[in-house]
Amino acid sequence: PLPAARVSVAGDTVFLHLPGRPAVAIYHSEFNLRSAITSPDGKLVAIVQGTGSAGDWITFLHRIDQTNGSRFIAEPLHDAGMTPDQSQLWLSDQQGKRLYTFDMTVTPPKQTGHLDLGMGGHGWITFSLDGQYAYSHTPDIFDVNTRKKVATLRDEHGQKFASSKFIEVHLDNGKVVKVGNEFGLGRAPN
Repeated sequence: PLPAARVSVAGDTVFLHLPGRPAVAIYHSEFNLRSAITSPDGKLVAIVQGTGSAGDWITFLHRIDQTNGSRFIAEPLHDAGMTPDQSQLWLSDQQGKRLYTFDMTVTPPKQTGHLDLGMGGHGWITFSLDGQYAYSHTPDIFDVNTRKKVATLRDEHGQKFASSKFIEVHLDNGKVVKVGNEFGLGRAPN
């Protein structure tokens, strides 16, 4: 049996339930916690909460590490990005050097896998306007459909280049006609 995460009746605490052990509080918030979903392997918990504003949601992913028996540590992951068609959520694990992917077309969202990153960092993810490519805080560029690394960003000297301040700009006859955003906002492609 694997751990299961549950939100308290008051909607302010997430508890981790373990077979044969007392529940452990792993996350507390003053904002309304909506749900907590444990990954199939029992190592991750996705927590969805409202920010207090109508329609605003934040998703956190926590890594569960069992140490010293029943003592658990919950560690939030840094950034989340939605593909432009809003069908996938990608979460950046800066310490684990991974991107976790989730299918957002089902309820609750289902983890579909992970991608290993070439380096650690502060965690960040965005997508090309057409939804074909994913860019992270590393030099790695991924094809969204195949989830394969397709390119490595390099500077003018051939050295790997990484940043979290990428935007996509489309020009037509020297005029800006479309601009992306450094965040994975989940807008439908045109």
